[in-house]
Amino acid sequence: MILTNTNEQHSPLHLAAKNGHTDIVRLLLMNGIDINRVTMNDGTALHVACRNGRYETAKLLLECGIDINLRNTFEQT
Repeated sequence: MILTNTNEQHSPLHLAAKNGHTDIVRLLLMNGIDINRVTMNDGTALHVACRNGRYETAKLLLECGIDINLRNTFEQT
C-alpha cells in the first residue's frame, strides 16, 4: 500500500525526491504512484528534487516522463 500524502501535504514521492532517495523514487514509480502530482506547497517531485540539489533523482524523474510543464504555486516550471 502506498500512502498518497502525509499530514504536511507531501506525497511519499516528494519526500523521497527531497532527500535524494533515488531508489525509493524508482520503487514508488514502479508501483504506480502519480509522477505528476502537484502539492500545494512544493509543486512536483521534480521541483523538490531540483530545489534540493538532488540531480540524480531529477534525472530519473525526467527519464520516467514527468511533465516538465507543470507549475508550482510560484508559476515556476
